[in-house]
Amino acid sequence: MPPLPSLSRAVLALSLSCCAGLAWAQPRLLASDPAERSRVAPLTRMELGFSEKLLLKRSDAHLTMTSMPGMQRHPEMGMAIELAASQDARTLVVTTPQPLPRGTYRLDWRAVSARHKLAQGSLNFSVD
Repeated sequence: MPPLPSLSRAVLALSLSCCAGLAWAQPRLLASDPAERSRVAPLTRMELGFSEKLLLKRSDAHLTMTSMPGMQRHPEMGMAIELAASQDARTLVVTTPQPLPRGTYRLDWRAVSARHKLAQGSLNFSVD
């Protein structure tokens, strides 16, 4: 049976290695409005909620209309947006100057945490 000090050192080393992994973790998307693949009424505001505080100046988003009803082979079209953060800096708020017309959309986002960790992804939804 190994002596207790060796076992204590092993437990400590394992604990430290687990905690070190947390220091390298990225911010996680916890919620979005609209939700992924949802169908919504025309809207002017989208929200992405994250697991930690974000740096708005380093974060970014792009909204693209990917299809429009009644138009075959509709080319993808970038939409005008403004990006802001919630008061607690954990939510990216994307707004459009006008309600989005009927169609399908992709919101590509890039979020940089206050610890300078990057997360990125996309959100697809339809406006009816």
